[in-house]
Amino acid sequence: MFLGKTTCSVEGHCSCLPGYHHIPPNSKCFPDIGLGGMCEDNAECAVPSAVCSAGICSCGSGLIPDDDNTMCTGDNGKRTAEHGLIVVLLSLALPRLFEYLKSST
Repeated sequence: MFLGKTTCSVEGHCSCLPGYHHIPPNSKCFPDIGLGGMCEDNAECAVPSAVCSAGICSCGSGLIPDDDNTMCTGDNGKRTAEHGLIVVLLSLALPRLFEYLKSST
């Protein structure tokens, strides 16, 4: 069960509200903060490979923001975090899909 900023089904399955994300093993929903946003903890930075440095979400060591400032890329411009983003999106979408499928049967 998550703490704060959650929605839970009658079966006890909980997920973070829109604009928040969960990172195991924490039982807390963290606000989605993009690159350049103010943060207090690495977990708040919603961009894969981003860290909270001096209170600002920024790309980790050896990485730079892409052109639209939504991903961290390697020196060659390759998106190193695409797989992580897919995992995050699926982790947000699949619980809701399963809840929908359960309720429609």
